Amino acid sequence: GLGPIPTARLTIQDNDTAFSFSSATYATNEGFVNLVITVIRSGFVGTTSAVDVATFDGTATQFLDYFPVNATLGFLPGQTSAVFTVFILDDVLVENNETINLALSNPLLPAFLGPQATAVISIIDNDATVGFSQGNYIVNERVTNAVITVVRNGAATQPVQATFQTAGGTAAAGSDYTAVSTVVSWAANDLATKTVLIPIANDALAEGAETVNLQLINLVGATLDPVTGSAVLTIVDNAGAIAFASVNYTVVEGSGSALINLVRTGGTNGTVSVQWNVTGGTATAGQDYFGNAGVVVFASGETTKSFPLLSGDDGLAEGIETVNLSLSNAGGGASVGSPGTAILSIVDNDAGIIVGAGSALTAESFTPPN
Repeated sequence: GLGPIPTARLTIQDNDTAFSFSSATYATNEGFVNLVITVIRSGFVGTTSAVDVATFDGTATQFLDYFPVNATLGFLPGQTSAVFTVFILDDVLVENNETINLALSNPLLPAFLGPQATAVISIIDNDATVGFSQGNYIVNERVTNAVITVVRNGAATQPVQATFQTAGGTAAAGSDYTAVSTVVSWAANDLATKTVLIPIANDALAEGAETVNLQLINLVGATLDPVTGSAVLTIVDNAGAIAFASVNYTVVEGSGSALINLVRTGGTNGTVSVQWNVTGGTATAGQDYFGNAGVVVFASGETTKSFPLLSGDDGLAEGIETVNLSLSNAGGGASVGSPGTAILSIVDNDAGIIVGAGSALTAESFTPPN
């Protein structure tokens, strides 16, 4: 017959082991630091086991941003986690945050890779640079101050400062400008541009363009931008003012381009420029006229220039329509003179033309209707 224990339960113990990273993402500030990465062993941990770990370039570059890792992690019986380190380098370059890819492979059988067999390290850039907003600044001798803009780029976690100074050139300190030496500062998390004013003197001498060298020295918390770390201020003697030749211009619809004349007065020294803009009106862009902005350049000695504005023919009887024009952003030491605004009237080609006194009529041809 049956003995005292006729039935029994068999327990099948799971011996499967899985390896995963402790997180999908890790982050560290750039610097000479060891970042600790943890690998988790789950499931059966009663035996020894092992898994390979490796780093691969994401946007970061091995040996420039970090030292690569290619190693095997061993686990003793009962051990559920192990760590390895990735050494992060500090490259003093202002750059975007960069990434390193992590991967597990080759688990010692019967172990297998778990759900988090890959991960990403983000290196947070800690570098900041200081420089000028442009390499060349140009002002007219008759302005009160030259406005110089200094910019901070990169990480903003720490305060930054630099000493701005004028440092020679062909212009003479004291007679052409006032020498400046001042500290420019940024607080932590301040990325705003800073301005420095250099007083300009009008010495009433005909001397052409003169230069002032600009420097940034004694930086604290940042390095000098290798491209924009120095600049030159050019003081132009009598560059002049640019204005419209008339406050009113007229063109017949569909007859070609209206030529808008500009004049340069008060000096013609040096190459200068000005931007023209369409600022409104009753005419429709792309239908009654074509173009909305442009730049006109005057060579040294030039006093007049023009730019074309093409008129269209929309086939509609609509009377006179207008285009408002303005001048802005004078460069090369010039300024915007008066008048700095004007109106172009586009006359409907289904009607006759009556042009008021003082207007400039511009058209390639016009044949009155019968």
